[in-house]
Amino acid sequence: MLWTPNVRIQTDEELGITMLRAGGEAEPRVPLADLTPGLEWDTVHTFGGYTGIDEIEDEIGARISRPGLGFLLGSGFVQEGGRLLVFTMNGSPVRASLIPPVLTKISGANSTWHSDVEVDGGAEVSFHHPAEDS
Repeated sequence: MLWTPNVRIQTDEELGITMLRAGGEAEPRVPLADLTPGLEWDTVHTFGGYTGIDEIEDEIGARISRPGLGFLLGSGFVQEGGRLLVFTMNGSPVRASLIPPVLTKISGANSTWHSDVEVDGGAEVSFHHPAEDS
């Protein structure tokens, strides 16, 4: 397993709010890449409530720094209602964004998405492959 000490799990309220406001009637889905300017990534892994840190690291194939876990419970799990997004480039983590449950609900089970994933904002944020019907 890779050790990547430069990538820490950090609470990312800005991304949570941006995803919540994404889309609308005119353009219901927005590419997640458009919501993460300046970040180079080719895959995003999403993890929901009660996902253990060991499961997360096994899925992404790398270790990530865990100081100041914030919305992670002391037992090493993502808090219920929260969502952890781990962005990777060529298989290496480049950002680990923890979206607090008070900001937005992100639907769906733990998943892996490519950089063309689209976000449908609103009360419950969801991710979609661009080929899916709107």
